[in-house]
Amino acid sequence: MTKRYLLTVLLLSFAAVFPSCKTQNRVTDSKIVFDQPLSNPANPVVRIETSMGDIYVELYMKQAPRSASNFLGLSLGEKEFLDVKTGKKTVRRFYDNLLFYRIKKHVYIQSGCPMNNGFGGPGYALKDERHPSLFHQAGSVGYVFHGPDRNGSQFYIL
Repeated sequence: MTKRYLLTVLLLSFAAVFPSCKTQNRVTDSKIVFDQPLSNPANPVVRIETSMGDIYVELYMKQAPRSASNFLGLSLGEKEFLDVKTGKKTVRRFYDNLLFYRIKKHVYIQSGCPMNNGFGGPGYALKDERHPSLFHQAGSVGYVFHGPDRNGSQFYIL
């Protein structure tokens, strides 16, 4: 089984936020908003607003600096990316109004694709990051694995 490496750890339980999701249903109107850190200023927290409730994600900047910085930069509109609709580089809040386009009840949800189908991204790739303190468990968040060193914007929540 391919190992995926974590971007962050989710602060809310997946089952508590999405109790009625069925496989392949879409959660609409997602928007990622930066919030002040809840406990540790070194680990910023982003809030993902959805039509089914808010999800809070703590970013581990020390353990996964490239991944966490990328996620935060795309969330805040501070990181340049390739707009799939115009084909031009742009800077704006990347995740606003994207769908959770893949939902597997009690397993995972997936978002971060500008095409809302799993085939889009920001037009660049990040190198994988591994840290011994980050591992998969319920509530974990990570980048979708498209092959070695090919992370971009798509993420999942277990």
